Amino acid sequence: MKIGIKEWDLDIIKDVFNDRDQKLILDIDMQDSGDEYMLYWKHENSGLYSVKSAYRWIQFNKGRWCIEDKASIWAKLWSIKAPPKTLNVVWRALSKCLPTLVQLQIKRVQIEALCPVCHVDSKTILHILVTCEFAQHCWDILGIDIQRFKLTDFIDWLTEVLSTCNLKKQVECITLCWALWRAQNDLVWNQRSSTVNKTVAAAK
Repeated sequence: MKIGIKEWDLDIIKDVFNDRDQKLILDIDMQDSGDEYMLYWKHENSGLYSVKSAYRWIQFNKGRWCIEDKASIWAKLWSIKAPPKTLNVVWRALSKCLPTLVQLQIKRVQIEALCPVCHVDSKTILHILVTCEFAQHCWDILGIDIQRFKLTDFIDWLTEVLSTCNLKKQVECITLCWALWRAQNDLVWNQRSSTVNKTVAAAK
C-alpha cells in the first residue's frame, strides 16, 4: 500500500510478486470503509505481538511445545522451586543450547566429541546428564532408575521422570542435572575430578 492512502503501490507489487500473486493482491477491495488498517498478530488474542507468543509458536512448530501450557515440560520446569542457576542449566539442555561437544560440532567447531568423563560415547546432552556411566551411578544413588524411561532424547526423558516424582525429588533431579554439568566442566576446564557421592551431595 502507498503510505497515507488506501491504494496499492503497483511498482512494488510488480517487483516483488509473480503474476498470479499480483492478480490476487490487486483483486482485494481497497475502498474506504472508514476503519483504520492495522497489523494483527494472530498468536495473541489481543492481536499485539509478544516475544512469549512468538517463542511458543516456534517451539510448537518444532514439536517441542504442548498446546496446553499446564501439560508442557516448560510449565513444569518453571514451577519447580529449585535454585535459578539449576533451572537455567536444565532450560538450556531442553532448548538444546547447552554447549556440549556434540552441540559445538553441530556449530562447525572442529573438536573431538568423545565424552571427557567416560571416554566411551559422544558427549551429547542426554549422555552427559543421563546415560554416561558416571551420571548413571549418580541417578542410582538419587533413587532414579533411568532404564525405566525413554533414553532417546533429554526432553522426553526429563518429562517422564518429573511426572513420576514428588516435589522434593523434582528439585533433586533438576539440581543433579546442574551438578553433573558442573562436574564435567570442572574436569574439562580445571582438571578437577569429582566423585559420584560428591556430585549427588550437591543435589540434596
